[in-house]
Amino acid sequence: MLMGLDLLGDTYFNGSYCNDSIKGELAHLLLVFCISGAVCAFLCFLTIIVMIFCRLFTLLTHRLIIYMLLGIFFYSFIVAAQCMNYWLNIWKGEHAVVCIVESYFTEYACWVMLLSVLMVTLHLTVMVLFPKFHIKMGRLEPFYILFPWLFPLLVAWIPFVHNNYGISGSWCWIRLYNNNCSLNKEGMIEMYAVLYGELFVGLILNNIALIIIFVTLCKRVYCNTTCPNYRKTLKQTLPLVIYPISYQLFTWFAIANRLNQALNKGSGGTWLFYMHAFFGASGGFFAPLLSLLYILFLRKTIKDNIRKWHCLKCFFGPKTESEATDTSRLINPDQPERASSTNTNQPRESEIEREYEIIN
Repeated sequence: MLMGLDLLGDTYFNGSYCNDSIKGELAHLLLVFCISGAVCAFLCFLTIIVMIFCRLFTLLTHRLIIYMLLGIFFYSFIVAAQCMNYWLNIWKGEHAVVCIVESYFTEYACWVMLLSVLMVTLHLTVMVLFPKFHIKMGRLEPFYILFPWLFPLLVAWIPFVHNNYGISGSWCWIRLYNNNCSLNKEGMIEMYAVLYGELFVGLILNNIALIIIFVTLCKRVYCNTTCPNYRKTLKQTLPLVIYPISYQLFTWFAIANRLNQALNKGSGGTWLFYMHAFFGASGGFFAPLLSLLYILFLRKTIKDNIRKWHCLKCFFGPKTESEATDTSRLINPDQPERASSTNTNQPRESEIEREYEIIN
């Protein structure tokens, strides 16, 4: 039998799993893990609905936030779904296949969330260091969408091939113990080889990029070398830079807990495991809250955006020529008006200006 499917072995004995009480510590950790994920998933779903209702998807910046929230929502939903493990008695070796499937999707979702957040950092880096290419940055949007969801497919199968998916303490991921409750050394290596190692490097590179962004902005502002469009770029940078910063505040607890377990042959501080269960499941917890706060700063434009939903009804009924013109311009503000003595010589507002003036 495959090791990944033989979860019973000598691990379950008299209501405990590898000397940890199932009804006590393991169940409590799983509950904390799943509730944190459920709350985060609900907030992400709510924020996405609000952003769509407010039509905050016409600009690349807002779509990038939505893509990130979708990645966080997917991970949080997978985490919340593991609450059924308590009733499935996975610690007793029952429903092992279900645990392996959950483990695979948890690994995949971790990577989706990580890369979705790093896409924000990448966008900021290109936007700040290469402002002349801002107009062409829209061409990167397919990469922002596809890479976080396709690349994890190349990684998530590795523990499955080595039969290392299973019970990882209180939830399903890479197995922490062998069947005799000894430390699964191969599993610990894969934890860092297929996630935590890349996560650690990614966070370091993320911090380096944020420092470069901050130094570049300060230098250009101090030297007064910023053009009008670049000053408007700063207005967009400030809301986005907080996302990668807030994400890594939660992630370090998971890295510290797994490192502590590796050094202590599978055992470790209970308080650190609880911190991992809470913060690890809500790695993107601040993202929806910050997005909702960001929406509050756009309240002056939200009313106009909501009116655009209402004006879509105008297409289904007869209207005069003037109403048709007003409706068309309300839905497409960039559409040029008819030539007149008052607006013939007025320069058309560029998409860049419209994008950054939205948060004035």
